[in-house]
Amino acid sequence: RFPEEINIIKEKFSNVISIGIKRVDYISNLSLEQQRDITEIALDNYHEYDYEVINDSDTDLRKKAIELITSINTRSDKNE
Repeated sequence: RFPEEINIIKEKFSNVISIGIKRVDYISNLSLEQQRDITEIALDNYHEYDYEVINDSDTDLRKKAIELITSINTRSDKNE
């Protein structure tokens, strides 16, 4: 939930892939106070993921996940 958590893991391990998922039009069940907590907003402006995915719908997210995994596996097979 914090940029440092992602960066520390990526520094310690060479085969880590970070994926950020942005929900479109998501309505949170959290209170306003909870939504403003640092643990909920610390990654809002973080864009150093290896991949960023826009989640328009559950169906779309599943499709994008399969495409992303296929792409990562293909790159891995080619040692890229």
